[in-house]
Amino acid sequence: ANSLQGWHLGADQRYHSLERNERGWLWCETLGYWLGTWEGTIDRETAIWARFYDSEGNLIPLPEEAAQEQAAAAQEQAAAAQEQLNATQQALEAERQRSQRLAARLREMGIDL
Repeated sequence: ANSLQGWHLGADQRYHSLERNERGWLWCETLGYWLGTWEGTIDRETAIWARFYDSEGNLIPLPEEAAQEQAAAAQEQAAAAQEQLNATQQALEAERQRSQRLAARLREMGIDL
């Protein structure tokens, strides 16, 4: 079975079993995390793994997962910055063309800048 069991050392210097929550997870008071099971792939091995969850029940990412999330976020930021740059360049080019048209009209009217 894929159930977890855990114990903690009490003030009486005896081990006491931890109670599982409705998900079968164990609360680790020292870490402030739940220890639960997670089905997925780690290092190309698909299995049911023991993983930590925060107090809200969110999976705590492994270092590799956190690095992947950071890389993906950085790529999204770079793409957004590139889009902003493209939009700014287009607006600048449109303004340059408008300025040239206005200067040409003024020259047609005999006003030389």
